[in-house]
Amino acid sequence: MYTPTRSHSVEQRIRNSRFIARAEPFTDPRAVKGRVEELRAANPGCAHVVHTFSVGDENNRSFGMSDDGEPHGTAGRPAHDVLKGSNITNCLVTIVRYFGGTKLGTGGLVRAYAGATREVLAGVPVEELVETRGFSVTVPYELYEPVRKILRDAGAKIRDEGFTEIVRVEGKLPAGAVGRCAEELREATSGAVFLDVADGE
Repeated sequence: MYTPTRSHSVEQRIRNSRFIARAEPFTDPRAVKGRVEELRAANPGCAHVVHTFSVGDENNRSFGMSDDGEPHGTAGRPAHDVLKGSNITNCLVTIVRYFGGTKLGTGGLVRAYAGATREVLAGVPVEELVETRGFSVTVPYELYEPVRKILRDAGAKIRDEGFTEIVRVEGKLPAGAVGRCAEELREATSGAVFLDVADGE
């Protein structure tokens, strides 16, 4: 499976209606409503902001969709079907529609929303989805730089760092790198730094 590395947009015009499709990295279903409202505010006068999303991996994948006032099953569902079949996840697809004065009919809407989704997903940059584990380490200041280098070399994505009497580093590691990274940290710090790994992400 694949996940977007950044957002991508395309625009189609069908019988004077504008369909602006956007695909973007996305992992929090609770944020959908806010994102849709942002797009609605950024596109004053639009008739609809249709969306669909996929979050998770092959073993634990969740979806969502909305027609946003288009006739039931003519917008969110066709967009969803394209996204579900694309092998792309952790992705939100939105389609902003400006009505052009001519009704497209049920079949026309299905083709328009499916087509816009297909086109935007074809162009969005992606990378292979890698299983990750959440981690945290507490590090004395004098060991911070070598520890951070080991984490970076292992492919860690740092999410947060807290600097008090010691440094606390939190983030995600590729699951396949956890064992090697933990051993390198123990060796490089003479056992002073341990990798605390979550059960799953």
